[in-house]
Order: sequence, then structure tokens, then C-alpha cells
Amino acid sequence: MQRIVRVSALTALLGVLLSVHALGATPGPNSYNAALGVGDLQCQAWSRERQQKIRGEADREWVLGYISGFNVNEGPIAILGPEGDAVVARLDEYCLDHPNLNVMSVTTKLIVAIYAERLRLLKTALPSPVR
Repeated sequence: MQRIVRVSALTALLGVLLSVHALGATPGPNSYNAALGVGDLQCQAWSRERQQKIRGEADREWVLGYISGFNVNEGPIAILGPEGDAVVARLDEYCLDHPNLNVMSVTTKLIVAIYAERLRLLKTALPSPVR
């Protein structure tokens, strides 16, 4: 029962994350942008900065910290260790193709995609509830 409740809570969290991301994906003239620091960079600037050794590492650390914030209380779907570097690598690639998006929205999109896949795998691994 506890695992089913946990999966339901994770499903709700994923829904909230997707809704928040969707709201932020098409900003209007009066939209609120919560991105600070590197998260507020457009992908074009991110790609330029990633080529500079020190600045590129600082940007990478911002993304890993942002991922850590999402990981709080995520248990079996948390993004750990080397996976964070994989998100950064995917961010590098995505930003080359989408230079006008900001780093926070792209990072959020990648995190939500990973969580959604993990949640799908977790649900398929759980036994069906007894009725």
C-alpha cells in the first residue's frame, strides 16, 4: 500500500512539474521568470560559456545544483552522480538546436523527461493492487 501511495504522489509531482514547465514554455509580456543566475541564460550564451574552462565548470555546477533541488525527497527516481553529467551533456546538445530557450526551462524539461521514464518503469515493476 505504501508503494502505491508513493507512486501516486510521484505521479502528482510529475503532473505539477509538467504544468509548471508548460506555463513557462510560452512566456508572455507580463510572465514571471523565476530563473536566477545561469538558469536565466539563453542557450546561445550557455553554449558560448561552456567553451570557457572556468565559466563552463561554474555553469555545470549551477545545473547540478538545480538537479539536486529537484532530487529532494524523490527516492527511487532521483538523478544521481554521473547521471547529472549526462543531463549537462544533453543540455549542451539541446541548446545548440534551441539557442533562444533559457537554461532553466531546458534543464527542467530534461529532468521531467527522466522522472517520467523512471516513473513509468517503477509503475510497471510494481505488482497490481489486490482488490
